[in-house]
Amino acid sequence: MEAQTFTIDPASVNFAEQVNISSVDLYFKKKPLGVGNESGALDPGVSVFIVPVAAGGAPNYKTLDDYAVARREFGEIVSSRDASVVTKFSFTTVVPVKTGVEYAIVIKPDLNESFELWASTRGEINVTSKVASPGIAGKYIGRYFKITNVSASWQPLQYRSLKFKVNVARYANNGIVTGGSQFSLNIKNYEFVTYNRSSSTGMFLGGEYVFQDSAVSNTCAVVRGNNTITTTSGAFAGLFTPNGDDSYIVVKNGDKTDVRKVLSVTDSDNTVIVDRPMSFTNAGAIFIRTAVAQAYITESSKFASNSDNLIILSDSSSNSSVRFTNNSVLIGETSGTTLANAYFNDLLVHISDPHIFINTPPGTTYSAKQVFAYTTNDGLNGVVSAGNLSFDIDLYKPENLDVGKPVMLMSRTNEVALTNSPSVNKSNSSKFNFTILTTNDYVSPQIDYNATDVFFTRYLINNDSTNEHTSYGAAFSKHITRKITFANGRQAEDVLVYLQAYKPSGTDLKVYAKLYNSDDNEYFEDKDWTLLRETSGNRLSSSTNLSDFVEYTYGLYDYTTSHNMSNNAINGVVTISGGSTTVTGIGTDFVTDLDPGDLVKIYQPLFPEKYVIAPVYSIGSATSLTLQTAITSSDLSYLGSTGLRIGRIDKKYQAFQNKRNSNTVRYYNSNMTPFDKYDVFAFKIVFLSGSQFIIPKVSNIRAVGVSA
Repeated sequence: MEAQTFTIDPASVNFAEQVNISSVDLYFKKKPLGVGNESGALDPGVSVFIVPVAAGGAPNYKTLDDYAVARREFGEIVSSRDASVVTKFSFTTVVPVKTGVEYAIVIKPDLNESFELWASTRGEINVTSKVASPGIAGKYIGRYFKITNVSASWQPLQYRSLKFKVNVARYANNGIVTGGSQFSLNIKNYEFVTYNRSSSTGMFLGGEYVFQDSAVSNTCAVVRGNNTITTTSGAFAGLFTPNGDDSYIVVKNGDKTDVRKVLSVTDSDNTVIVDRPMSFTNAGAIFIRTAVAQAYITESSKFASNSDNLIILSDSSSNSSVRFTNNSVLIGETSGTTLANAYFNDLLVHISDPHIFINTPPGTTYSAKQVFAYTTNDGLNGVVSAGNLSFDIDLYKPENLDVGKPVMLMSRTNEVALTNSPSVNKSNSSKFNFTILTTNDYVSPQIDYNATDVFFTRYLINNDSTNEHTSYGAAFSKHITRKITFANGRQAEDVLVYLQAYKPSGTDLKVYAKLYNSDDNEYFEDKDWTLLRETSGNRLSSSTNLSDFVEYTYGLYDYTTSHNMSNNAINGVVTISGGSTTVTGIGTDFVTDLDPGDLVKIYQPLFPEKYVIAPVYSIGSATSLTLQTAITSSDLSYLGSTGLRIGRIDKKYQAFQNKRNSNTVRYYNSNMTPFDKYDVFAFKIVFLSGSQFIIPKVSNIRAVGVSA
């Protein structure tokens, strides 16, 4: 290997502090044979790197793999007898360097093959002027170094310098940005795929090609190691249009499959050139033209419910004529995995969080907008084109997308199927439009594509709170706080919960408490969640102002109403007596309507706010039952003794305000033992909405254990 150090003159780039190197020009004097050379390399190429230098001026790096590379293959390297022919080494990503600071060009031939570069050495005859060279000239031209297999370190060669040129990127001409001051970044061509797990086998490998199984097109001939596929009778005619990223051929050889991108079609449509050599030889292989993508996220997640399995494919080749179809079978090229009943979905998103690193040198600025092309107005897959919905964004800051404008990330297959889909190779679902400004022609805002991601968030929500008093409720979206324990000897008689929440029309928030008395010998985790009642008037937030957070207050229910007793008041009336556990019915059927262990409410039919709560100990007959606790004289005075109604309480383990004990909280455990007060609690918030894109939110929650 050899190296040449250099420095960018600040004055040559309008005194910019940092510039970007786009390419390096080298001049080759000789190059080795492609076959039969000293190293034995077949058609050796050359790679070029820009690296920092150590204090002594030598190249300084741990591994060249850490640096951007510019490469030329053997056939692209041109030598000349008079140093007049340049070989340009262009970097795929520009290399940022500071002006006035020394760097090194490292030139690495394959297997250290013997390429010879034109250089100037003091005393040697110049091939053009025919006079002796005076040696190195110019303070920004550094020193020449060489390293061999014998020497493990860079060795300087005195009075010698390569002929080279470092090309700095220029972005503007007297302040006018070349190519315009705006550019876009588009989302990749993704496919959001749900499938039938029970009918599928295996799981895709990350990055492998995935193709849709389809009917056989024709036969072809392939040879291992070759990049050509041949057929007869013009069988490739009209199948491949290799002018973008969407032309792929799938070649089958028994259970072996090669997926290749078609680069060109030649020989009267009988030959295609592909991007990678074939892995097998078969004169009668089968080929198909089908949609192809790459496995991106292969671990199944959930799409809309607990039964949907979702994976994500990237770089889809789907176009308006060849694309994936629903209810199809997908196959992995390498793993052989098959996914059955594949469906291609569109994802509704609520938040965009762009993580895009942009370097802004002094004198440069930018602004950014995120644009979405598609929305829905009737559920998850009711997709319509709605023009460009544009949002001003701050990078590295989550952005709530407007309520009423539910945006969609479309599977590429669905996007190209739209009649008004743009005929472009890039997805139009989401893109970022950047406007850049610079006061120096040689500097520009620069995006680091290796540090670019956009995280989309979707709220999974439904409108079903069934069984949320248990640990297995039907709501998709909920938040559970940590368990809080009061100090020893401290107990609360009531509870209040305060929420700062956004709750527009069509949405709801249900708040539950799990209250526990540490004298209870059962586990806290086994207790029911108690539904709290909203006591602040059920005000609604604005449907258009996302910042309209309202304070809501929640507390315990008493049993003034028929809460938790829906349609469970039984027929007939009952009579009670003071000091007795016996309840006598008239026109009742206790045997059919009640069971021992039920929790019942005995109340005045005209004044339901007057009641007592007690567990049933036993059922004697259709008209007689025994309570677990006796009716007190106070209860009798409060209710009266005759003409009362009785009803079964559905959720008998939930806590309630006990009106007969100064509204002190009470709950029953599984043995129907009553517990008054609590010293351990937690809360659960259930988020509900009848729409997939109108979402309630909570900014903070405060809970207080209080005295009744």
